[in-house]
Amino acid sequence: MKTAWILFAFALLALLTVSVAGRPGARLRKVSVNIPLLSLYIAFAAWAIIASFMHRLYVGMRPNILVSVLMIGLYYIWIRSDIYKLIITRLSRVMLAAVACFALLSLCKIPPETWRLFSGDPAARYVGLTANPNNMGALMAGAVMCGVFLISCDTVRWRVAAIPLSVLCAGVLLLTESRTALFAASAVVLLGIIAGTRQLMRKRRGSHRRAAIIAVALLFAALSTAGIVMIVKLRGANLAPDGRTDWFAFFNTISSGRAEIWREAFGRLALWGVDPIANPLYYNGEEMLDTHNIALTYAYSCGIGAGLAYLLFELCAVGAALKRAFSRTAADAASLFALLCVASFFLYSLFEVNIDFVRFPYMLLFAVGVAPVFFRPVRNKPS
Repeated sequence: MKTAWILFAFALLALLTVSVAGRPGARLRKVSVNIPLLSLYIAFAAWAIIASFMHRLYVGMRPNILVSVLMIGLYYIWIRSDIYKLIITRLSRVMLAAVACFALLSLCKIPPETWRLFSGDPAARYVGLTANPNNMGALMAGAVMCGVFLISCDTVRWRVAAIPLSVLCAGVLLLTESRTALFAASAVVLLGIIAGTRQLMRKRRGSHRRAAIIAVALLFAALSTAGIVMIVKLRGANLAPDGRTDWFAFFNTISSGRAEIWREAFGRLALWGVDPIANPLYYNGEEMLDTHNIALTYAYSCGIGAGLAYLLFELCAVGAALKRAFSRTAADAASLFALLCVASFFLYSLFEVNIDFVRFPYMLLFAVGVAPVFFRPVRNKPS
């Protein structure tokens, strides 16, 4: 059933693309391909698929890998047919508006104080209408990313609307105390200040540039300050008897036990991976669904080669996105969206595993945002 839903979602994306790209007067452009990046991803996918015939993978991993390979064809159509900006703008608008409505509904139905009283823990992290504070945090962080993009590149009307919606989502993100989502969102907002300002400066004077830059800067200040406060509080609980910090215990605490999970996973790595269902990982006697690191999860389940190829793919994708976003000639709205999506997903994937782009907004945004990293339009040189 899960595979059918994933393939159905891909079919809808394909139909949407064909309908838009096939409109009368659509302009086709020449595109260049990032061969090294494409080769890395194909190598990762091939290794993982071969491993899937040797033993079981995590639930839903193989169909998601297959769909992600098929998505590359969509990327080519999007970039070649000159409709990518339309897609990312509408996706960002819908994502920000929908998540902001969800956040407001969560606050109305389950206020933070009511949740803490219901859970019996005065320090309980806010989950809203989800089942997990990290999922709620990731949802809000994805919306903040969309808001930063809209503030930088959209029309004046949407730029003005995106500011309060982004602030609302950032506030709920702080309530969840999801350190991973907060880390990713802070980095995205910082990148938005740097790269997004360049987009804003290209606009006309009447586009509220100064207000947009100030709003994004204040958003970064709030998120980063909250993250620093969380870490300082946790550091005081992990001091050795002689007053020095037990750094492994400290990192294990701020990562909610991930350091121990990673240490156990590294000890079990194999060339073609292991069956994660038959060989689960445990933390404090509780079975873990994954390693809480996407590259390590692929290495554990699909093999060392797959994990290494995926890690290199992520690093190269971030590098390519940075290069294009800060290029004097290639920087545009698509490059900014790619940078925000790729960078935030990379940071988030260091501590979480969301491989299902149908159910997890971060994976969906990454699946769409990585397109300009694989392909980019070739600009005609003046004769």
